Amino acid sequence: MSVAPAEPTPTPTEPPAAATTPPAPTPPVDPPKASEPNANPWADPAAAEAEIKRLRAENAKDRTSAKAQAAEEARKELAQSIGKSLGLVEDDANDPAKLTESLTTSQAEAKQARVELAVFRNAAAAGGDPAALLDSSSFLASLAAVDPSDSAAIAAAIQAAVTANPRLGAAPADPKAPAPNPAQGGSASGSTAVDQLTREQVEQMGRDGKHAEIEKAREEGRLNNLLGIKS
Repeated sequence: MSVAPAEPTPTPTEPPAAATTPPAPTPPVDPPKASEPNANPWADPAAAEAEIKRLRAENAKDRTSAKAQAAEEARKELAQSIGKSLGLVEDDANDPAKLTESLTTSQAEAKQARVELAVFRNAAAAGGDPAALLDSSSFLASLAAVDPSDSAAIAAAIQAAVTANPRLGAAPADPKAPAPNPAQGGSASGSTAVDQLTREQVEQMGRDGKHAEIEKAREEGRLNNLLGIKS
């Protein structure tokens, strides 16, 4: 009896691969919320009280700093003022125009004093009255361009002024008093000796600006020797 051949074993077929499902995305993690710097502190009573204390402390500090700065500036200003008054501190804010004006004024005053002294020195020889000449604005104007140390120019200006206005000339000398009579046992009436000023004394008085005293000495006859007036 023949044996029927065995049927071939069927090869098992693999089931179709299941569709791959992508993993669900991981949700992003929210970063921690930072504290809001501009949060309103007045919403919380405790925070409001702390803010009030902070503002008070800050204001007090500002006031203290402002007072200290004002006091320091006042102290420096006072020290500067005292230093300037004593001549220890120079004024940094000197106005060049004012300095120039002050220098010009000082130079003019110095020249005026030299002119007056030169007139007193040369008036007698030139026949002029020094006090009258110095009171004459026209005469002083004529000396504007004259060097006070030029005696010849000063004398010429005096002579020209006296010629134009005789009232500027020296007063005539008083008649000489008679010599005392020994028989009368005394000096002549009204004859007294007057102390005469020297040229050096008059020059020093001129430098010191004592023009009124010089004029008084002239009226008292204490300049007679210098002016060539015989008494």
